[in-house]
Amino acid sequence: MNATELYTKAGKPTGVYYCTKCNTISSPHNPTREAAEQCCQPKLCACGKPAEKYSTTCHDCRAKKTAEREAQRLQKAERVETIPDDCQLFADDNYCADMDDYLEQTDPEDRREYLYLAAFRAVQLPNAIDLLDSPTDGHHEDIMDTVPDLTDLNAAIATANALFIKSKWGSYFQDYTRKIRIQSR
Repeated sequence: MNATELYTKAGKPTGVYYCTKCNTISSPHNPTREAAEQCCQPKLCACGKPAEKYSTTCHDCRAKKTAEREAQRLQKAERVETIPDDCQLFADDNYCADMDDYLEQTDPEDRREYLYLAAFRAVQLPNAIDLLDSPTDGHHEDIMDTVPDLTDLNAAIATANALFIKSKWGSYFQDYTRKIRIQSR
């Protein structure tokens, strides 16, 4: 590689170098010519294979570590026998309404033994004080000290939140603490 030093407008050297291949400036923690020279050189993973760019591990070691973490997380998850009413199933960034939906969407050879649940969370408005935080931004510093009685607004917010729950207006979020076994694999 060919590291080049950066100069100020006045032509003074800065002691900071960059890689002429990718134009990356050497780290402020190690701004040496040697660090810039090593920028585009292949780095090796602990296993001896080339590491991925901006990483200290290779693809295979990263995949193995990810699989180990996932196995530990799956092992820790509580097993449930049925899907609760407020849940869907979650696997591989996909949400399925129920077991039949999952079995329909997935080829038999790609099916997992277990799936995580995805719990429903309705949209919820904050209380009146928190709701007024953003609209009062830019007003005088102590504007919230003179806020009027918000009892009616808090009641309206509670009514709206109850409506959101009743009408199931919200989203499903992964719940890695609960799993269910796939009925037919």
